[in-house]
Amino acid sequence: MEEKQSYHLFYIAGLLEKYLNEELTLAELDDLENWINVNEHNRKVFEKITNKDQREAALSSMANLPTETMLEKLKMQINMAETQTHTRTIRRYRYWAAAGITILLAVGAFLFFNNKPKQVSDKPIAQSMQIAPAIPQARLVTSNGQTLLLNDTGDSSFMQGTTNVRQQKGQLSYLNSGEAGKLQYNTLITPRGGIYMVTLDDGTKVWLNAASSLHYPVHFASGERKVELDGEAYFEVSEDNRRPFKVAVGDMNIEVLGTHFNVMAYDDEQQTTTTLLEGKVKVSAGTIGKIIKPGQEVQLNKSTDMLTVKKADTVASISWKNGLFEFDNTDMKSILRELSRWYNVDIVYSVGVKDRYFTGTAPRSMSLNDMLKGLSSSGIDFRVEGRKIIVLK
Repeated sequence: MEEKQSYHLFYIAGLLEKYLNEELTLAELDDLENWINVNEHNRKVFEKITNKDQREAALSSMANLPTETMLEKLKMQINMAETQTHTRTIRRYRYWAAAGITILLAVGAFLFFNNKPKQVSDKPIAQSMQIAPAIPQARLVTSNGQTLLLNDTGDSSFMQGTTNVRQQKGQLSYLNSGEAGKLQYNTLITPRGGIYMVTLDDGTKVWLNAASSLHYPVHFASGERKVELDGEAYFEVSEDNRRPFKVAVGDMNIEVLGTHFNVMAYDDEQQTTTTLLEGKVKVSAGTIGKIIKPGQEVQLNKSTDMLTVKKADTVASISWKNGLFEFDNTDMKSILRELSRWYNVDIVYSVGVKDRYFTGTAPRSMSLNDMLKGLSSSGIDFRVEGRKIIVLK
C-alpha cells in the first residue's frame, strides 16, 4: 500500500551524488525519478545540479555563509520548500550522514532560493525572546465548577463519584469503580500553546490540540457515549457495539462504534473537517448525512452548510499529533493561523501583504523564531513584538 512520504534534503542529495557517480540501484533510480516528476521545479533542480557550471554557481551563492550556519538554515528552509509525493517507503535516513557536502549544499542552494535570485535577509526576526512551541498544559473544569491546572509534571488524583480521575505525565485518565449515578460533565481546555491527552472512562483516547476544548461525562451512561468538541482532536475510540460514540461539533454530529479519526473544527477556519483513519463514521449536519471509509474525509462548509466527501491526506491530518507541521500547497494565512494557536501569538498583517503557498514539513518542537526564518526565505518579512507577529510584506 502506498503512503505519503516527505523527500528529505539529505536523501535527495545522496541520490543525486550517486547519480553523478553512476552508483544508483534500480530502486534508488525509481525514487529519484519520482521526485523529479513531482513538479517542474524539481525537474529544473535536477537539470541544474547535473550541469557542472550551474552547480558551481549555486555553491558560490552561499559561499559567504559559515558552513554550520548555512546547514542550520537549510535544514529548516528547505524542509519548508520541499515537495511531497506518493511513493513507497524509501530508505532515506542512512543518507543523512552519507550525502556529500558539495551536492548537499548545491541542492540546498537551488531549493533555498526557489530558482529565484532572492536576497536572504540578515535582519533578526526577534531579539528579545525565543517563543517556545506548545507543551502539555490545560485546564480541567469539573462538574462542580472547580478549575484545576494541568501540566506535564503533576501526579495527582481525586474522586468524582465512583470515578478516579488522575493526572500523570501530561495525561488525564478516568477509571470507574462502580455504578454510574447522575451524569457529571467535565471540560478539558487547552490554551493556545498547549496540548493534552485524556483517556475517558470507556478506554477511548483523545489527543486535544492547542486552543481546543472537550466536554464529556465523567462516566458514560449505558445508552450512548457522547462528547462535545471545539477546536481539534484526534480520537481512538474504544469499541462498544452497544453504545455508539458520538461527537457533537457545533451543528455537526459524528457517530462511530470503534474507530480512529481526527476532527478539525476551529472557529477561525472556513471548514470543519473529519478525517477517518480506521473503521467507519457517519457525519451529519441538519438532515444530511455522509458515511465515510478509511482514507476519506468529510468537510462541512460553514457558509453553505454543505457536506463534501473527498480523499484524505491522512498523514497531514494527524501530523500535529505526531509532532510535525505538514503543509501541502497551503496558503500563508492558514499556516499563520496554525502558528498562532501552536505558539500562542497574535498575527497582524500590514497593508498589501501578498498570499503565498508552501509545501513541506517541519518539526513542531522548533522555536517560533526558527519557523519564521523558514517562511522568510520566500521573501516574507516579519517583525516580532512580544507575542505579536507583524507580517510586513
